[in-house]
Amino acid sequence: QDQHSLTGNPLFASDSLHLPAATTYIESPASNNGVWLGTATQARDFDGDLRLQGNQTPDIGADEFDGFQYTNDLAVLSITQPAGFSQTSDTSLVTTESPLWITAAVKNLSSVGVYNQAVTFTVQRSVGGVWTNFYSTTTSPMNWAVNETKNVAVQGPVLTTLNSTGIFQVIVTVPNDQNNANNTQTKAFRILLKQNAVLLSYNGLTVAGQANMTAAELALNNLGIPFDTIDRNAPKGLPNTTIIDYTPWWTIVWAQGDPTIAPVSGQPTAQAGLSLQETDELTRYLAAGQTYAKKDLVIAGQNIAYYNGYVMFNNRITDTAFMQTTMHTTFVANSPISGTYNGWVNGQQPAFWKYNDSISSASPDVIKPSIVTPNVGPEVNGFAYSYANYSGSSPDSGAGISYYNPTVNTVFYGFDWSNPVTTTPGGHADTTSGVTRTLASAIAFFESHQGTILPVSFVNATVTHAPQSSALFQWSVASTKDVTRYDIEEQTGNSWSLFTSAAVVDNQTNYATTRGIDPSQTYTFRVAAVDASGSKTYSNTMELLPDATSLGMTLGQSYPNPTSGQTEISFTLPSASQVTIQILDVTGKIVNNTITNTAYAAGDQTVSLDLSGLASGSYLYELTATDANGQTTTLSKKLTVQK
Repeated sequence: QDQHSLTGNPLFASDSLHLPAATTYIESPASNNGVWLGTATQARDFDGDLRLQGNQTPDIGADEFDGFQYTNDLAVLSITQPAGFSQTSDTSLVTTESPLWITAAVKNLSSVGVYNQAVTFTVQRSVGGVWTNFYSTTTSPMNWAVNETKNVAVQGPVLTTLNSTGIFQVIVTVPNDQNNANNTQTKAFRILLKQNAVLLSYNGLTVAGQANMTAAELALNNLGIPFDTIDRNAPKGLPNTTIIDYTPWWTIVWAQGDPTIAPVSGQPTAQAGLSLQETDELTRYLAAGQTYAKKDLVIAGQNIAYYNGYVMFNNRITDTAFMQTTMHTTFVANSPISGTYNGWVNGQQPAFWKYNDSISSASPDVIKPSIVTPNVGPEVNGFAYSYANYSGSSPDSGAGISYYNPTVNTVFYGFDWSNPVTTTPGGHADTTSGVTRTLASAIAFFESHQGTILPVSFVNATVTHAPQSSALFQWSVASTKDVTRYDIEEQTGNSWSLFTSAAVVDNQTNYATTRGIDPSQTYTFRVAAVDASGSKTYSNTMELLPDATSLGMTLGQSYPNPTSGQTEISFTLPSASQVTIQILDVTGKIVNNTITNTAYAAGDQTVSLDLSGLASGSYLYELTATDANGQTTTLSKKLTVQK
C-alpha cells in the first residue's frame, strides 16, 4: 500500500492502514519540512480530508504522508445538457423532450489517474419556493486517465405536462478529493416541454392575439394534427424577455397579436409586428433546417409586413431584413382598398391554394415575393393568394407568399388567422372553415416540399432477451405518414448509431424484429421512424440489462407453490452480491419487503419466506442482486397464495 501511494495509485477503500479515530494521530501537519504545505490541494489528502494534527479523521494511511507529492482532483467542468438560450436577467428556458437527458463534462485534473469514481446526478424542482428532490441517480464507477475528459450522460426523469412546471436545477457531483471546490456544478432552468412535431406560438396579451390563437387551434384540430402551444408573451410564467428555443420543433404555426397596440410597461417584446427578439428566435429556428430535415414556418398577421417592411411603429426598430431575406416577402401597400377589406383572396397555386377564399380584415397587407425565381427548382418564391379587389398593380396584389429552398419552407399571410370566413367552394366540402382551409394549404405546401408534420405516433417500444443470444425489439404505432423504414439505434456514450432496421408494411401497427447481442452487456436502444425526407421521430428509450442466465445467475420457482404462508426460494449467484427480494402484487406495488440489501456468497442459496400476512391471489417475487463491480441484475417469477 505504501508502494501504491508512492507510485500515484493510492487506492485505500478498506485496508489495515486506515485505523479508527483517536487510535493514533499524525504528530505534525502534513508537510515535507515541518510546515504547512502551501496550496489548497496539498492541504488535503487523497480522500479529501484535511491533513490536521489529531483531527479525529480515521485516515492515517500512506496517502497521508507521501500522497502530497501528487494531486487527486476530479472536476465537474460544466453541465452541457440540458442546454438552452438565456439572458442574465432571466432563468434559462430549456426546450426539451421527455425524458430529460443530462450530460456533464467531467475532467481529471490530477497528476495521476483517477480510478473507480462515480458521478451523481440530482434534479430538484421548486414550486412555490420550496425545493424538493425530483430525481437522482449515480453512475457505475469509472476510470479517468490524466487530463482525460468524459462526457457523462444519463437518462433523467420522465416529464409530463403536469410535472414540467416550476423551476428545476440539475446538480452534478463527484466524490470529495483534494480540491472539493470544483466537485459540483449546478444549473437552474425552466422547462418548455416538446411533445409534438408542430408548435402553435401565439401572443395572448390582447383580444386579437387570443382570437388568432383560437382560430389556428381550431384549424389544427380540424386537420387532426397534434400540436404543442406556447404563449410567447410570457412562457411558463417568465418575463417575455426570455429567449425561446424553437429548434426542436419541425413546424411552427405563428399567430400574431394586435400590432397596432403600442408595447405596455414591462412587455418590451409585445406587439408592433415582430420584435427583434422574435425575429432572431425564428431566424435561429430556420437556420437549424437540414436537407434531410427541413424546417417549416407559417406566419399570419395583418400589419406585420407594414410595420416590419415599411415604417417604424412608435419609434420601435423593426426587422426589415427578416421580411425580405427570411420570409422572402416585400411590403407593397397597407391595404388593398380604403377601409375594411371584405372580399375574396384568390388561390394562385392549384396544387396547394386551389380555391378562392373570403376574408374580413381591418387592414390586411398587400405583399409580393422579394426575389424573382423560376416556378420550379431548388429555390422558388411565389404567390399563394392574391386579392381579388386591388386598385394597384395586378402582379403585386399578393395576400400570401410562399417560399422554399433545400432546408426551409415558409408561408406568409398578410391577414390574421381569424380573418378568413367560412366558405364552401364546390367540390371541397372536407374543410369548410376558411381558416382551416388556409392552414391546410400551407401544410400541404410544406409536406409536398419534404417538410415534417407528423411521420409517426409511437404507442410503446420494448426490448427483451430472446433465445440464441439475441434481443427482441417490439413496438406499436397509432398512426403513420410517409414512413419509409424504422431504424433501431444504440447509444454509446453520448452518441447514437444505427443498430438494425425494419421495413415498413402498409397498414401495419405492430412490429417486431431480432438481432444478436452479447447477453452479458448492458444496452440502451430507441426506435426511429424515418420519413421520405430522412427526418426522424423517436420512440421512448429502452434499456436492456444483462441476461442473468448468461452471467450464471438463476432464480428457482418458489416451493410450495401455491402456498398458504411458508415458502422457499432458491437462487444461484455467480459472485458475492447484495441481494434484495421483494413481493409485488399484480399492479407492481411492493407488498412485503422480505429481504433488503443482504450479503450472500457466490453459489446456490435458499431463503424461507413467511407470506401468511398476504391475501389469496397471484403475486410476483423479484430478486435484485448487485455484485462488487456495481453490476445489478433482476429476475422475477410468479407465485400464488391460497388460503
